[in-house]
Amino acid sequence: MINVAEIITDPDFCQPYILYRKTTVFVGGRPKSSEKAIPRNGVIVAANTKDLLQVPEGDRAKGIIAVYDTEPLLVTNEAGISDEIEWREERYRLFQIWPYKDYGYYKALGERMVGD
Repeated sequence: MINVAEIITDPDFCQPYILYRKTTVFVGGRPKSSEKAIPRNGVIVAANTKDLLQVPEGDRAKGIIAVYDTEPLLVTNEAGISDEIEWREERYRLFQIWPYKDYGYYKALGERMVGD
């Protein structure tokens, strides 16, 4: 199999972003959330029509980006809350993940959280 991790980490293609990972613990029976900022590098591009056709919701009104990284990215499930990404001074919440770890990367779609 082809491992594309070299391309995703190549300085000619990748760019820095901040990954915000949230965790929740119960203290005295009440949930307490915390957020950790993790500096990362990856390839980030505007999502295309093919990307949007692969999600159940179809098209979306807000800005959508595609994120490619060599480390796992998370969406909301029974284990936790979706990761958020800050890129170019905008924050995006991940809503769809493709774990292509056999090929050395993970792909995610993120929706801009503020504005249009």
